[in-house]
Amino acid sequence: MKVLASLLSPLKRKVFPLTAFAETKSLHYAKNIFSRSRIVVDKQLASVAECKLHEIAADHASIGFLDHPTYKIVSKVIRSAIDSRPTTNVAILNAPLASLTIQGPTNKPHVQRARRANVEVKCHHIPYPENEFFQGRTNTLQVMKERLIDSPGTKSTRAFALWGPPGQGKTQTALHFVFEHRHEFAYIFWVQADAGDKLEQGLQDCAVAAKLRKADTDVTAGARELMAHLDRTGKLHGIFLLASYTEFKPDERWLLVYDNAVSPLLINDWWPHSESGAILITARKQVFGTSTVANAGLELDKLSNDDGIEMILGQIQEHARRVPDPRQQAQKIVERVSGLALGIQAAIGLINDSDFTLEQYNKKYTDRHKFLLHAGKHQSHRNWAPYPQGLFETLTDTIQNVGTEARDLLEIFSLLDPDYIQLRLLEAALESDGLKDLSHIKDSDNYMPSLYNGIIARNVEDDGQRLPSFHIHRLLQDCVQLNSRVKSLQRPFEDAIAMVLAAMGSTKFEISHQMAPLQLKEYLPHVQALHNFYQTKPLDDTSPSIKPTLNFVKLLRKCASLCYKRGKLSNGLALVETGHDILGEDPGQASVPGEWGDKIIESMRLHHQHACIWSEVGNFELSLEHWKAAEAHYTELTKAGNAEVTNEDIEQYLGGIANSQNGLGRHKEAIASYFECFKYAPKDDIDSPYEVNICRTRWADGQFKEAAERLCKLIELREQAVGQKDDVRNFVMGSMLYVLGNVRISQNLLGEAYSLHERALGCWRKTYGEEHHKTGDAWHKKGWHEARLGSFDVAKQALQNALRVYETGSDRTFRSGEVARSSFKLSEVLEKLGEADEAEKYRAKALELRRLLVGHALQNPCEEDFEKLVSLIALQLVRKPNQTGNISGANRGIGLGLAREFRDQGWVVHGSVRPQTRNDPSIFELESIAIKILEIDYLEERTIVSAATQYGEHTPLHCLVNCAGKCVSGAPLTWQDNDAETFSRFFSTMVVGPVLVTKHFERNLILGEHAKVALTGLENDTGSKIAYKVAKAGLNQASRTLAMDFKERGVGITAITVDPGVVATRLNGWKNKVDLRDSVRGIYTVTNQIKPESTGSFWSWNGINIPY
Repeated sequence: MKVLASLLSPLKRKVFPLTAFAETKSLHYAKNIFSRSRIVVDKQLASVAECKLHEIAADHASIGFLDHPTYKIVSKVIRSAIDSRPTTNVAILNAPLASLTIQGPTNKPHVQRARRANVEVKCHHIPYPENEFFQGRTNTLQVMKERLIDSPGTKSTRAFALWGPPGQGKTQTALHFVFEHRHEFAYIFWVQADAGDKLEQGLQDCAVAAKLRKADTDVTAGARELMAHLDRTGKLHGIFLLASYTEFKPDERWLLVYDNAVSPLLINDWWPHSESGAILITARKQVFGTSTVANAGLELDKLSNDDGIEMILGQIQEHARRVPDPRQQAQKIVERVSGLALGIQAAIGLINDSDFTLEQYNKKYTDRHKFLLHAGKHQSHRNWAPYPQGLFETLTDTIQNVGTEARDLLEIFSLLDPDYIQLRLLEAALESDGLKDLSHIKDSDNYMPSLYNGIIARNVEDDGQRLPSFHIHRLLQDCVQLNSRVKSLQRPFEDAIAMVLAAMGSTKFEISHQMAPLQLKEYLPHVQALHNFYQTKPLDDTSPSIKPTLNFVKLLRKCASLCYKRGKLSNGLALVETGHDILGEDPGQASVPGEWGDKIIESMRLHHQHACIWSEVGNFELSLEHWKAAEAHYTELTKAGNAEVTNEDIEQYLGGIANSQNGLGRHKEAIASYFECFKYAPKDDIDSPYEVNICRTRWADGQFKEAAERLCKLIELREQAVGQKDDVRNFVMGSMLYVLGNVRISQNLLGEAYSLHERALGCWRKTYGEEHHKTGDAWHKKGWHEARLGSFDVAKQALQNALRVYETGSDRTFRSGEVARSSFKLSEVLEKLGEADEAEKYRAKALELRRLLVGHALQNPCEEDFEKLVSLIALQLVRKPNQTGNISGANRGIGLGLAREFRDQGWVVHGSVRPQTRNDPSIFELESIAIKILEIDYLEERTIVSAATQYGEHTPLHCLVNCAGKCVSGAPLTWQDNDAETFSRFFSTMVVGPVLVTKHFERNLILGEHAKVALTGLENDTGSKIAYKVAKAGLNQASRTLAMDFKERGVGITAITVDPGVVATRLNGWKNKVDLRDSVRGIYTVTNQIKPESTGSFWSWNGINIPY
């Protein structure tokens, strides 16, 4: 009944036809009643007057259990009823739900409250149905209303955060507020915010619901477009809005809900500003209620006894309440779980499932079970508040109550992303040779109903945006894992991998560009959850470590392929790098189970995918390395007589080698490699990108005639094969047209080039989509042509379209060169249009980006200087290594020495100095080294905030070295001469300052991936300068604390302390024991060679580890 209630919930307050279902298959049902098999409810029995009848090819038991085939039929019927939308156009979608925190719904009758619609509802994208049995929270809801609705209008967005540990009912309180006040908002958008990818996908789904986007468009661009519509400043993320058929009016109020937020930085990155907007956040951490994020909030405490009692008595069956003093019995349950809504709801599920009375439940479930692990110990490393033992006992009872096979399924679900667990996973498992014979998979339709009874809950299908799915509470997932530690989660881990693999498909790189958006949306969260589970193990977990398998490597690689197709290149790199780590340098001897040939094949395919991503990023040296590794594996397998390798494999590897050589400017070698590639391909292959690429290489090599003749021949063959001039079914046609257009420009045939580039634009908009960087390239070419012809208004629009693609796509991190090129061209066009101020803004932007990429400024740039930033020929010749360092105290001594060393090693260097030093002569050399000089006073946090803003919130930082300090020569010599002010002054400058710098540059370090933080410490071997040395000791501990925090949060930052030795600098009165150059080189070497596993360690400049 609960499943039906979930399905029918969107139909509340709707009139729809009376509907009946009848079975067509016989069942040997109730032998003591029927002597033989029979149909229990046939067509005749189910038919009544004015009833819409649907026959289902199933037996009575299958319909009664509502197994998956039956569910699909029933849900389809209900969807057709939903299609007659309510006049308010409210799209209520059932997305991730804190299942056991929900207080309802049940089959009790309900009277809907009449509400007056104060505003015209445009789009309400709300993830769950209204909870009609919500209890309490009156004061909290009033405070939320005062902050989010009643507060006077300001230029900033109203905001409020509900924070507290899981299970308190934060999501349900937010949901109740949303439904209670939905008539106040024209737009309501609800988004899951526990991970960046999920948040962006949620915002994209909201944009689709609001009819701003199509579902298969770029996710990041969709999220940013929604933000731009909500942001009344019109400047968010520098987006140029697309023409859409949904217009957000300035006075229309909107509410954005960020549910289960984890990172303040992530939320602040997606924060629209509007006096008509409001943002509601649910989170575990108090920081979301501070001025750092919402600037208002409230901790959600446990339910009061009275509210908890009402929650129980309102949902249990009538007979369960027939006990002496039912309120007292209910109060025992509330007190046992300390008023946590999650625990109360779990108890309600147990009572209803077991048919116990309240008294029977209390007798059976009091003092019967021993807690598996002390809750406080388990949760402490996650910064969760300790929970009462009774809560975990209740959740454990809920898990144990479902039976062995259902628990086996639950263990698998506990390792997946909790918000959308697709029913397709179970369908695929039934088709998988490795899973279909397992009892909990084979008969999963029989076991799922017991899980639906209070443990998992269905998500309502949302007009085809997502596959049918269900969700599970995160805290319940943790409890399942805790209960499973005794026997290890190795088998559920392997089953979950096999399930996701089966659902994604089993061939090599089978997913097309058209299918990639849906596949990535559905399965990337599961792969990331499994990836995180494999990589992180709680400190208190003594169970055996999870062992990786070849299937796991295959899953990582296939998901990386999806990331590559959708522009999520950083995600893809992280997955393939883990795959390589598992297989090692000699994959044939890797410890993962499997045959030698299977390991080599998977390594070969992994190198293939790795090379694809590096090629897309523009790092052709690394892509060449991986293509050659893939070719070497192919040769190994061929010699061993392996039958799985094909001509298609070697064609791709040789073609990839040629592409990389082309990117490196080695044209002759590339042409030879292309000809080797063609030996394994059909003649005149009109679908081969390598046929186009050899022409591009010949064009780059000055062979214009040969390139043009071959491209014309290929285009003619393609037009003959498809029977039309402009084939928009394959991106290769667009590539032929685009490259031929470039050749014609070189031949000064500009009119023909214009036509070819316009045709390429039309092809790529259809095949790649509006947000792909290739489409951006074609828009840039159109802008170039229109500017040449004097159509500056048209050129301006085309170049703005190009910038929108480059700056909002998922791969925007890797498109700085393209942004610089189009910005420079746009500045020229704006000058022609008389828009001098705008022209100067884009010109400055282009110059700054070029300086960051190349490492030096340009006095009189021309268009060619910016074309080189994105040219396949010159890209690697002009780009410095993609490493950026920021050195504090960089104008003198060790800091300046480190700035020199980082520059000489090929880094892009930034330096920070005190504001009062900005005009000092000591700054002159740093100005010739650093790209930016930032002004930081360790005693003024506002200067650190300003410096971080100037650096750029979206600019990666790969190494932060804090080596500024306070002159030790000014410190009292004996400890007796120090006073409180001296200690405070040294501590503030040498401990607090560096920590605050790390705090405000953390977002940049996270973007840098595997970044390093180095703090200069001190090994004490004398008895003087106590204030200075105490501060240094504090800095040592600060470094170690930061390291542990970074590790626990999994942000990928390594923090260490380095003792530079006694170097002659102004800070120590020019006394020295170590040469400055030796110290600087040593610090650079230690910092760059340190591994993540050594985070939190203390080192001497000469590479000697110093024990704490």
